[in-house]
Amino acid sequence: MEKEPEIISQNSSQSVLKIHEHQYGQTLLDLTFLNIGEGTIEFTTIVQDGTIYSYGNEEQYKRFSADKDSLRLQEESVFVGRDVSFTYVPDDGDPFTTDAYITSFSFIYKSNGTEKEHTVIIDEIIDDIDRSGSFAENKYTIDIYGKEISKLSDETKTLILDNTEYVIKNLSTKMSWKGTMDFGINVNTDSNKPKGVVSAIAFNMATNSSGERVHSATHEQETGEDLNGITVDLGMNISLQDSYDPEIGQLTVYSANLWFDPNPNPNSFSNKPSNDGSTDSPLDYFDFISIVYHEVFHSMGIAYDPNNPNNSNRYSDNVLPADSEGNIYYSSDRANAILEGGILLDDELLDHWDLGPPVNGKVVTIMNSAGYYDLSWRDPADIDWAVIQDIGWTKKTEGILSKTIDPNKNTLKAFSESSKGGTLNFSSGDNIIVADGQAKTLRGLDGDDTYFISNLLPKNSSMTIIDTSGINIIQIPSNTQVAKSQWAKDTVRLTFEDSRVITVNNADTFTYNIGGNVTNGVAGTDLTFSEFGFLFGINDILNMSGSSLGSEVDMYII
Repeated sequence: MEKEPEIISQNSSQSVLKIHEHQYGQTLLDLTFLNIGEGTIEFTTIVQDGTIYSYGNEEQYKRFSADKDSLRLQEESVFVGRDVSFTYVPDDGDPFTTDAYITSFSFIYKSNGTEKEHTVIIDEIIDDIDRSGSFAENKYTIDIYGKEISKLSDETKTLILDNTEYVIKNLSTKMSWKGTMDFGINVNTDSNKPKGVVSAIAFNMATNSSGERVHSATHEQETGEDLNGITVDLGMNISLQDSYDPEIGQLTVYSANLWFDPNPNPNSFSNKPSNDGSTDSPLDYFDFISIVYHEVFHSMGIAYDPNNPNNSNRYSDNVLPADSEGNIYYSSDRANAILEGGILLDDELLDHWDLGPPVNGKVVTIMNSAGYYDLSWRDPADIDWAVIQDIGWTKKTEGILSKTIDPNKNTLKAFSESSKGGTLNFSSGDNIIVADGQAKTLRGLDGDDTYFISNLLPKNSSMTIIDTSGINIIQIPSNTQVAKSQWAKDTVRLTFEDSRVITVNNADTFTYNIGGNVTNGVAGTDLTFSEFGFLFGINDILNMSGSSLGSEVDMYII
């Protein structure tokens, strides 16, 4: 749907506009009020990155065009974030797409034989985001756009957004960032990939206060400073295959069907349909969630462009020259601690690992060159995290689930071998309630209460927490093993090791603090009920009907 520009102010010498992003070839301004003579309009200057330049040849810099009646973006020109994306036609080379931060431009014209000038000031680019949110303290936006976006049905766009948002939430349980990460999905075509492809938007660079060219998303997540405004920080292109039929709506990647899980969850990859002979690809279906993980890691900085020094980044700084056998390695202290000698890279795709074919249907890393589209599974491996941390991203070490305990933290044990029956009602004040088997039911009254549940509970015991008043917290300390969990939209039942069963009624009204300890001042990580459920593999719990078991079992909170 086209969204018209907004005129903030206007007179005979200037027009001040707000422009919506992603409107290809849009008419920006009706010029009839200037009474421009036929064929007399000519662009003169443009302000780019704060500097005034001569406008240049309109057919070489395919940004804007104008006649006596209207000013418009050229057919392939569009605002993406705060930048204008346009086609540049060099004197001796093939045309290519580039972008520039443009805040104003001017043109001269004649009206009744008198030469005049008009300046167009771009006051604001309106960010037309499709989704935004915060998950596990990570803020994000998602924007799906592109010249071919109109070919996708609303259902397909929703599937793309749902699956992408699932990846963002899943990443947020494992890593943290400052600022707001702006994710973009550009729907387009790629003449070099006629069978369809999903590819990373990998080199979003910006200039910091010291004048250094840096990867904008990495800089923002480290400092919280947003160098590129509403321009995409992380993202990918979905390039439609030549044979794409909007009536059918089936996207393909390298001829295989692109499969979206209608209810993304930790079992999404195993839910993927089996081969059915519907394509001429070795596998008939590729899993979109796995591809999103792979491309987002490229976008986060696992990207290599030896032909453009402006795209030098922290990843390329660690790529070694070829050795005597022609092998090229990525080498860093973190990577070498996992793989002696570093990561062998694909000599044709130096931002992909060459760690061998999949084992038992799974690759050993989401960044492998073999199998990453068709046989990968979305969980990043230790070697993937090592490189992401080299680049500057932060992997969470607390407030997460782990298969093993944290040896640097205490593990609590029960003092009593049995629990008491009955109901224990607490006062109307703010109570700290350490559950140790003192009653079958713990009932909070008025006040903001904290319930500390842990291995202090006797083995083979069960208890229920009921509290409908105040702002209440369930706190679970580090090194508490959750053997299994059962979830409904307003209830959770957690089973700790040695059959300690805790049921929380009205669970959707509680905050869940994991890894904290109110008795010794450890802060921990606060999660909503939805975020807590997601940690155990339950997506969109507040819209759940019935109950479901969490997919994460025998995991320690650390």
